[in-house]
Amino acid sequence: QALAHLRGLSAAKLEADGTSYGATIQACGRARDWKLVLMLVREMGRSMVEPNSIAYGNALAAFQDCAKWELAVSAFCDMKGLELNPDGLAYSAAVNACFDADQWRKTLALLE
Repeated sequence: QALAHLRGLSAAKLEADGTSYGATIQACGRARDWKLVLMLVREMGRSMVEPNSIAYGNALAAFQDCAKWELAVSAFCDMKGLELNPDGLAYSAAVNACFDADQWRKTLALLE
């Protein structure tokens, strides 16, 4: 339903932004649809939409909840590369995703 809303913006001649992507990513994360979350993050990167920390934070939380630690690390690194300044929740999601997967070296690397 959230994805249909995001797609409907262009039909209504409205532009999707980081906030609308963030809300859609959050809804997909709650549905534990990590593949759709990944698709939306990639789509946001390819489009003219300026990514924001909320959208990436929601993606990190979804990847953590779905036990996709590799995707969480990748999204976290992308956040830093985009100079989005991960907040405590982003750090927590990335670190916990690695910790839960027994990836303690990755956990330590994220904290450096």
